[in-house]
Amino acid sequence: MQISPSELRRRRALQAAFLRRLGGPQPLRAIFDHLPGVSFSVKDRESRVIFAGRPILEKFGMKDELEIVGTTDRDRYPAHLAEVFLAGDREVVALGRAVIDRAEVWYNAQGALDWCLVTKLPLRDRRGAVIGLMAAMRPWPG
Repeated sequence: MQISPSELRRRRALQAAFLRRLGGPQPLRAIFDHLPGVSFSVKDRESRVIFAGRPILEKFGMKDELEIVGTTDRDRYPAHLAEVFLAGDREVVALGRAVIDRAEVWYNAQGALDWCLVTKLPLRDRRGAVIGLMAAMRPWPG
């Protein structure tokens, strides 16, 4: 479908106006707290957590999101797992490309090693530079 430049501008303005009324995209994060089995986070270029959904906080026994903000996977996982997760983050940031449904090992909600599917997408600033990533993890289907 071809969209004219004027229609693109109108649609971008519609989005921007809506987000201004919300006060930014923060309220949209709530959906990630209520998707069964999905853990969601946002990290900066250094893989420090900026946002984390409720399932992640609960998994680590945290009550407040600020308990996890600024930490990395090294602060929560054994070194061998943390390095795998961080290497995946570095790949997304360095190449600026998404990783979709990559199979990885993680600790599930019961604290046991299990398989999951991870999707990581680069986050870009207004100029297009990668400033971080967002990630969603879900249990291996089956």
